[in-house]
Amino acid sequence: MGGFVAGPGGLMAKLLGKKLVIHEQNAIAGTTNRLLARLADVVLAAMPSAFDDDRVESTQAAYDAVGVEARVVAFIDDMAEAYAWADLVVSRAGAMSVAELSASGSASVLVPYPFAVDDHQTANCTAMVREGAALLVPQPRFDAELLSKLFTDLRNDRERLMTMACAARRLAKPDAVREVAKIVMENAQ
Repeated sequence: MGGFVAGPGGLMAKLLGKKLVIHEQNAIAGTTNRLLARLADVVLAAMPSAFDDDRVESTQAAYDAVGVEARVVAFIDDMAEAYAWADLVVSRAGAMSVAELSASGSASVLVPYPFAVDDHQTANCTAMVREGAALLVPQPRFDAELLSKLFTDLRNDRERLMTMACAARRLAKPDAVREVAKIVMENAQ
């Protein structure tokens, strides 16, 4: 599945003369950096409130103070539940995130990490954007004013949110694990 941790396995396959199956989930091969700090900063700034720090309690209080229904947690244990709860997801565009958004049928605003190798996050989300499942916002344009406008526009257009969600679900590949396993088994000795 890629990444530097796959190196030893690849080396052993070579030394033992075994076939090696490499799975690259990104549209363009590269490493995915999951830095979400910029996203979090802009999401919080889009709300009409000042934040003293980034603790869960103060963030929850800030959302409550402006009347925004939010559930703030330090870590999401059940992503399927979180996606099911959300009307709109603001996310980076790593391969796994895009796959999860499709599988869950989630409307999204995607902000590709601009320093990802070969800009692969932008490539990852092209089908989502082309099919109307997501809106693409380049990080240099991603600010509180734009996000607030997107929130307002989409909150008032439930039909568009539903159309986006349905488009995302149509792009899902629920048999992906089976397809990858089949390829691995075909190459196993």
